[in-house]
Amino acid sequence: MIFLYILLIGTGALPLVVFLVKRKRYYHILREGAKTTAEVTEVRTIRYQKGATYDKVFFAYLPPGAGRYLPGEFITKIGKHRRGDRFEIHYLSRQPQKYAVPGSKGKVFMFLFVLLIFAFVVFACFKIDE
Repeated sequence: MIFLYILLIGTGALPLVVFLVKRKRYYHILREGAKTTAEVTEVRTIRYQKGATYDKVFFAYLPPGAGRYLPGEFITKIGKHRRGDRFEIHYLSRQPQKYAVPGSKGKVFMFLFVLLIFAFVVFACFKIDE
């Protein structure tokens, strides 16, 4: 029975761990990465059936010494970027394909959601044991 509880808690912790690892990687690139300017190449508006809408922004940037433009993308609110706009990004010098766009990962609600899932699973395991 203890293995079932460990499995349940591990399953509940998985989204939290994935979120924290991605967040750590994002802030590492912002802190340690080199800066360059990227240009928006395309903006697609994505609409869901329930009414949520956002823009998926595709861009290209040229790290010094790379010899070719590297592609990238991120999600933002509608109308914030247009084709041809320029903005600053950070990338790792040794791995220029790994980049971070400042301000694109403000996911406080996502953190609270995965934390709530984990807390619910732990609470449910304690209630099942009673």
